[in-house]
Amino acid sequence: MAQSNRSNNSNRLPEDVWLRRIMKFGLPLGLLTIALLWGAYMTEQAWMLQSFIGLAALTFVTGIIYNVRLVIVLVRERRREEE
Repeated sequence: MAQSNRSNNSNRLPEDVWLRRIMKFGLPLGLLTIALLWGAYMTEQAWMLQSFIGLAALTFVTGIIYNVRLVIVLVRERRREEE
């Protein structure tokens, strides 16, 4: 019975304030990055490509931070369940 309860909990993301903040920052950043890439391709403007490269790096770092935080929260929850 406990195993089925654990599998139900593993399908949802944990409630964490920082995960939500990082997500609210990262999603618009990712959309802006994609828009700059399309704009640079369509208009052939060099400044758009340079902005894309900078924002792509920031978006990548934001994604890494989100994943690290997610792993930390999941490990913390698993330890709490085991105790």
